Amino acid sequence: MTVQKYFGKTNSELYDNWDNYHEEIINGSEWRCHKNAAEWIMNTVDEADPIADLGAGNGEIGYELEQNAHYGKGPYIIDAYDMNQKMLDRFITESYRSKTLHNIYDGPMPTQYKYIVGTGVFTLDHIDAKASKNLADSLTEDGLLFAPMPYSYHNNYLETGGWFEQKDLEIYIVGKPYKSIVIDGQQEYHRDIILKRKWVDNHTKRE
Repeated sequence: MTVQKYFGKTNSELYDNWDNYHEEIINGSEWRCHKNAAEWIMNTVDEADPIADLGAGNGEIGYELEQNAHYGKGPYIIDAYDMNQKMLDRFITESYRSKTLHNIYDGPMPTQYKYIVGTGVFTLDHIDAKASKNLADSLTEDGLLFAPMPYSYHNNYLETGGWFEQKDLEIYIVGKPYKSIVIDGQQEYHRDIILKRKWVDNHTKRE
């Protein structure tokens, strides 16, 4: 996988014709954030609590949960959200309750969730802290957002994405760096970040 292929493109330019996304990302680049998300879900989420998969891609998190069903966890109630319809159309699993075309910059999700996961979306040219209020308004009062973010000498996305400056989400847990993907032959790292909603006056509680 190359930097030229991934960065500096619009959502449509990057994803519309990426027919082998699952094969290239999951099997070809050593991507592991979806595995961490699935593990977090199995360790944290009750099967009765619906989960929002933000930027669901081809359904990699749900697919990973299916592969780990022998551990006795699940099935889980997962709703997929993505801003690219063609990615939703190329789903590799039937384990999701719903698939919805949605851009988090345009507004909150249509319902609030106790758990939101998003892998591969909290990064350059994707979702930054400008979406923090819509993300917060998509969470229940006790909700958690699982958001792996790049962490390297050239990109600490907690900082470069504006997450320290935003006032809508509390940075709750910062995980240790781990090897996440290989780009241009270079090993890249992520940290699993968990954020939770701040209840402040400028929020509107949505039922």
